[in-house]
Amino acid sequence: MLFELSTVNEVNNVEQLFPHRQILCLVFSACFWLIEYDNQLGGCLFPLTLNSFDNAELLCNSYGGHLISVHNAFDNGHIVQLANAWGYPSFYLGTRRGNNGSFFNVDGTPANYFNWAPGHPTTDNCVLELVPDAQSISVSCYDAQTSMCFVKQTTVGPPTVPSIGQCPVGWSYFAETGYCYYAGMGASFYDAQSRCQSMNANLASVHSDLENYFILGLTMQYSRDCLPPYNSVWLGGLNSGGNWYWLDGTIFDFRNFYGSDQSSGSLYMTAQIGCGDFTFWRIGASNLIQTYYVCKKVAGIS
Repeated sequence: MLFELSTVNEVNNVEQLFPHRQILCLVFSACFWLIEYDNQLGGCLFPLTLNSFDNAELLCNSYGGHLISVHNAFDNGHIVQLANAWGYPSFYLGTRRGNNGSFFNVDGTPANYFNWAPGHPTTDNCVLELVPDAQSISVSCYDAQTSMCFVKQTTVGPPTVPSIGQCPVGWSYFAETGYCYYAGMGASFYDAQSRCQSMNANLASVHSDLENYFILGLTMQYSRDCLPPYNSVWLGGLNSGGNWYWLDGTIFDFRNFYGSDQSSGSLYMTAQIGCGDFTFWRIGASNLIQTYYVCKKVAGIS
């Protein structure tokens, strides 16, 4: 589906008309929606309407990008100047705090530049850029804020489409890990693992916030408000004798549990916009039928 749009308002109109459709745009000398290609940033930058951080990042993913990250004062001032011209008083940066307490960029680039306002960061986990001060404050990731989506590629499509030859048809490649991922539907824990093994894979292990977000992005398309039936995803984590391990044999070196209950059971993730434990892991009985399961295998394996 191709659109030719000339104003930021038209961008927002298309976003509301087609919230669950992917917009494919082939760009020549300018960006899609006729927002000009930004030579300084090397891609297309455009605003998204009010949303929580996670929802905004997933929407940006659907356009082939990530929420904008900033790496120097020059780019920071440039982006703030654009936001000011568009009439936005603040916007989410694509930076948030991970489980280790450090901030990271959701696009995978180093979080190596901050221009905090006095008294920040606080204990809040997401970063809001103030216009025109070009300073950042920490805010709750659940706050509805404007955000800036950045698409580095000039041809925009689904963010999870693999490069040719890296993954089988129907699988999605994630360059950060070098693995292929497949989202299946409707299975118990061991049934899901069996299905993965039939494709020379295992239920997915997760080793970073970025990988967690990637898997979440594969399974969000049918989510609703936080009402039953809940949209949840089996991961490949299992507790045996009080110890957690991944079915693929990798080290259990990353934890993203919701609350303090980490008792025995099988691991799943809530993948539903509007739920308080969105992006976090829970433990469930292995015979539960979850909406999704995600398989994972090294790229290049058929």
